Amino acid sequence: MSPLREFRSLTTRFEEDIKIEPLRRYYLIFEGANTERKYFQGIDNNRKELGINSQIELVILHKEGDISSFSHPIKLLELIEEKKKSLKRDGRFDKAIDRFVIVFDRDSYENSEDYIEFIEKASTDNILTVASPCFELWLILHYEVAVEKHIVPNTESLFENKKVSNSHTFASRLFSEMSGTNPKSGSFFNKLKGGIDLAIEQEKSLEQDILRMATEIGSNVGALIETFATTSDKTSKVFGMEKEELARKSVNTLLKNQGIYNGLLSVLILLATFVLVSKTAIMILMGYIILVALYGSITSNPKIILMQGGIAIAALLSCFFG
Repeated sequence: MSPLREFRSLTTRFEEDIKIEPLRRYYLIFEGANTERKYFQGIDNNRKELGINSQIELVILHKEGDISSFSHPIKLLELIEEKKKSLKRDGRFDKAIDRFVIVFDRDSYENSEDYIEFIEKASTDNILTVASPCFELWLILHYEVAVEKHIVPNTESLFENKKVSNSHTFASRLFSEMSGTNPKSGSFFNKLKGGIDLAIEQEKSLEQDILRMATEIGSNVGALIETFATTSDKTSKVFGMEKEELARKSVNTLLKNQGIYNGLLSVLILLATFVLVSKTAIMILMGYIILVALYGSITSNPKIILMQGGIAIAALLSCFFG
């Protein structure tokens, strides 16, 4: 079986192209061959404009060769599990930062029982991103008053999403009529990127629980994208700061400086481990990281001691008792 190929954009912190180890890495695999992949590549290629957190890396997984036709969610789960094994064999899997995301349509399943069974099986170690009935529903949300004007009046037809022509289901035709483009063949992301914040907000008026999507129209694509953004609600919650504050240029600069700090600290740890081969130097660095995390937990968020200092604590204990 052909391996999944990784696609990465040229992710940078600043114009100087300084590469920093990511705070989180998302491996994304898609049911569709074009629409979803093109959309998330657009997200990654426009990350600075869209306010994507500079410490998050998106890795698009391509299906090529004898797996290029694999589209059913069960097949995607099999590919993800093989990818995890491959990364672990190569020493490239980091449980602390690596997340695997399966993006698929609810209408891949003909009945709700099979859909729910898959959700329960696949959600243990993966992020499941679903649009009900299909990804075009998420695209429709990029337009003003989409819920009131296009979704609610067509609820039954959208949920059933029957084929209406050789090239369209009901949902894909509705989006094509609204946008003037076919998402399966045209370059559509530039038309939509200005409406991403609107889509995220409008999604919240629909069902976002993937289990309830078995019988409801909904999406949690926007919820996933929010986790990427420096100024998202979730980032705001992590740092205990208002979104407006995170959007300030000075705060963004501070977050980028934090990225530089983390990167240089990583370099020092590598030097201590493989060049100096000094257990004492490693222990000093781990102690420093723990103290910084402790300060953050006292002044900002108690969880920081584990989020930032957990691995350092484990490493220091290992040095003492190993």
